[in-house]
Amino acid sequence: MIANIVPLRVTERTDDLLHIARSIAQEQRAIQPHTRYRGEHLRRDLRLLGGTRRLYGPVVNVLPFDYDLWFGSSRGVAKSVSTGAQAIEDIAIHLHVRSNCPPELDLDANPLCYSDAELATHLHELAAALVDAAGKAPSSRGRTPMVHSDARRYHRDTSLLSLLNSWSRQTPSACAVRDGNTGLSYDALDRRANALAHRLVARGVEIGQPVGVLGHRGVEAIVAMVGILITGGAYVPLDAAYPPARLATMAEETELLCVVEVGGARHDLDVPTVTVDHEDSVQPPTLTRPLTGADLAYVMFTSGSTGRPKAVGVPYRAVSRLVVDTNCVSISQNLTTTARRFCLTAALGNKRA
Repeated sequence: MIANIVPLRVTERTDDLLHIARSIAQEQRAIQPHTRYRGEHLRRDLRLLGGTRRLYGPVVNVLPFDYDLWFGSSRGVAKSVSTGAQAIEDIAIHLHVRSNCPPELDLDANPLCYSDAELATHLHELAAALVDAAGKAPSSRGRTPMVHSDARRYHRDTSLLSLLNSWSRQTPSACAVRDGNTGLSYDALDRRANALAHRLVARGVEIGQPVGVLGHRGVEAIVAMVGILITGGAYVPLDAAYPPARLATMAEETELLCVVEVGGARHDLDVPTVTVDHEDSVQPPTLTRPLTGADLAYVMFTSGSTGRPKAVGVPYRAVSRLVVDTNCVSISQNLTTTARRFCLTAALGNKRA
């Protein structure tokens, strides 16, 4: 999707917010046909190609969208960490208006035009003006200026497995994963994953070795993923609905040592098969060295929309950066996990889950 930007001039000199809004709406209707005038053509015709000359100044972007996130019966609250705007020439003012939380105001600016201090001042003044215009008191849940004052600690050198173990020791009887009426506590998940990990190590799985997970979402899939992580291996999700030729290509490109079958799924790949059973083991297998944030956690394939699907390896530190102490989504205490990757790592690895 491509959105064109056209200039909007407002010359009203009044404090009547409703009158200003009506004038802007009228002007927007007038400039609507000009959105077909592509930005690169406008630059060319104005002879503004190259150099540092700007086509336009401040941009106001109102985003009246709701993002409902549900993890089972628990509701998540989305936090905007990036608007996706590129090549900001001056300053962009983003106002997020949602039904389930107070409005949020973000500023993105060209660092050649504004310092962090200037950006913070503009944000404070704009927020105060909006509050004054609306006749409401400031909300304690308003956004801070986008100068990274709300930055969180990055678990760069921590493996996801160590985070899972830490949380399992703190609340062993708490529900770790639930699928319908089937569930496992952290202790039960740990024991079953340990048992699977021992069998995988016996097959030759070691740190960094890709292992396939074939089947459908559910408790067994979580046991398989955690079991592979315990060995130091990297899990590779394989959709049982994929054509055999695609599964064979994925297995070949990742050099799978074996495949863990879950939920009754079967395959015809030329690699050994391991199934998830109900065995328990208190102790995990011994690894040749401690895992780090740089070790591989899993391998995903791109959609292939631009050609052949490509394998992308994701290290532990990338997963930790996404879900641990995150400020892009609020995770409630009773959040349980589905087999979706974000939910799994967020629920099992985040100490606030």
